[in-house]
Amino acid sequence: DLDVRAGYAGAAAGRSPGSYERALRRDLTGPNLNVAVSLEWPVRNRFARGQVTQREAELQASDLAQKELASAIAAEVAIAEESLRTAADLHGIAAKTVADLARVVESLRSKVAKGEATVTTLVQNEELYFQARSSFVDAVSSKDEKHSAWGVSYCSG
Repeated sequence: DLDVRAGYAGAAAGRSPGSYERALRRDLTGPNLNVAVSLEWPVRNRFARGQVTQREAELQASDLAQKELASAIAAEVAIAEESLRTAADLHGIAAKTVADLARVVESLRSKVAKGEATVTTLVQNEELYFQARSSFVDAVSSKDEKHSAWGVSYCSG
């Protein structure tokens, strides 16, 4: 702070040359000027600046955490979507395989009845058909479990 004050003190005691000499030996009268400089530490409010800097850093950390969480969620959704797409593709392939094997078994049954195929061939193909159905049921059950974890319902009917 800078403090400047102007003023006037007392009255001059005469105009004679001796009055000037007396002024040197005692308090002066007349105009005066007082200048004062006041300095307070710290010059800047460092505590408040530190608090603001800390809050800004916390806000940046919060923004980064939010962006990281959004990225993690997006990645999980992409993985789940790909998993769902793959499971659906496998489901389609398995369903087609089961349907094809069912037609083969029915065809072989009629051929065995006509004597055009052996019972051994029929049994081998029925075994393949039942294995395929079992794998299909397992795949559907596994898919249902995965999707229920993500809140997706699936109907294989």
